[in-house]
Amino acid sequence: MQAGLRTPTALCSPSYADPDKTQNHRTYQTIQGLSERLGVPIQSPVPEGQEPALAAAVLASRGEVVLICWEHQHIPAFAQAIPSPDTTIPAAWPGDRFDVIWTFTLDPATGRYVFGQVPQQLLLGDTDTVISGGDTGTES
Repeated sequence: MQAGLRTPTALCSPSYADPDKTQNHRTYQTIQGLSERLGVPIQSPVPEGQEPALAAAVLASRGEVVLICWEHQHIPAFAQAIPSPDTTIPAAWPGDRFDVIWTFTLDPATGRYVFGQVPQQLLLGDTDTVISGGDTGTES
């Protein structure tokens, strides 16, 4: 396990109304192998565009280590719905970045979440840089 990451106890991807459509979508398929390896089912509690509802569901699962695989353009909306004092959360996720994990770690003293970024560095071409607030990348 890479430093800064914990083994997920819950996995989430967006709902696409029909279970077959959800399971055939890239976000679901991206974490399907991990789901099988860990024996953790993929939950699809809300569709894209309802990121505050997703944040509320994740926050209600206190104690869970939740890995969310979502469409990149919607990830910042989810991040903004997490109670965090951090002002370094990027406002946009570049369309050409598939090699970074955003983390939110509960600070028990404040009850708020500390934001972090972990470059995966798993595949050829992955970088060791994080997404800056000004990154826009290219749309894919």
